[in-house]
Amino acid sequence: MQGQRWLLFLDGHKPLIQVEFLEACWDRNIVCVVPPSNMSSIFQPLDVNFFNSLKSAYEIQIHKYQLGSTAGGASKGMFYGWLQAAWKKAATGQQIRAAWRDSGLWPLKRINTSDRPVTPPPINASTYPVTPHTIRQLQSINCSICSGAVNPEKAIEKAEKGLAKSLTEIELLRYELETIRAGQELDRVARCKKRTRLPQGEVFGQQYREDHLEELAERKEKEVAAKKQRQVKSKSKGKQPASNQASQVSAGPFGTVQEE
Repeated sequence: MQGQRWLLFLDGHKPLIQVEFLEACWDRNIVCVVPPSNMSSIFQPLDVNFFNSLKSAYEIQIHKYQLGSTAGGASKGMFYGWLQAAWKKAATGQQIRAAWRDSGLWPLKRINTSDRPVTPPPINASTYPVTPHTIRQLQSINCSICSGAVNPEKAIEKAEKGLAKSLTEIELLRYELETIRAGQELDRVARCKKRTRLPQGEVFGQQYREDHLEELAERKEKEVAAKKQRQVKSKSKGKQPASNQASQVSAGPFGTVQEE
């Protein structure tokens, strides 16, 4: 609607705050806001109150499969089905609105950045022991065995299930870590340079535009020149013949290649 001002929250990467993009936002009465770096766990709705629910719903599917199967891995089809079930359970209108509300972005409110989630206390051992997932739970079960409150055979059975689950999770995490590292290496090679961030954040409004006219003009010239240079390089690479060398060789006897 005309006359209204809009807020656009960005993550501070340099490609997102180029002058051409900022001018397009200003012409449309959009104010760009960049929160301080390393604060996505507080200001980003997905990190605040969505991903945890999605992960919990997904882990339930994995736990059911691990407890009822002796297979060492899961197929891609299983992953797709588990993710769909977890998404239907977590991606609700109530959950999404709660994520925006808890992050303080809508409705807009002040947030105390010193508030951090508190780790829940460890689960106490009962007469029938639970499956241990942490060293504290295992130690608690051991103390219960020594005091006679827990049957040792039941405790060993639960410990075996907990160990099998932990080993499976370790293998999954190891595979996930290797995949992430490989992706980061490919991203580093493709970009060939580090991303530039704004550590303290910034608000790109009309006042910023008026106070930095010369600086924005210089930045825009550099960005346009860099863009033209990339286009020239891209066109020059596309014009290079790819079959020159292939036309100068021919197949020789026994499948060898000889020059003509």
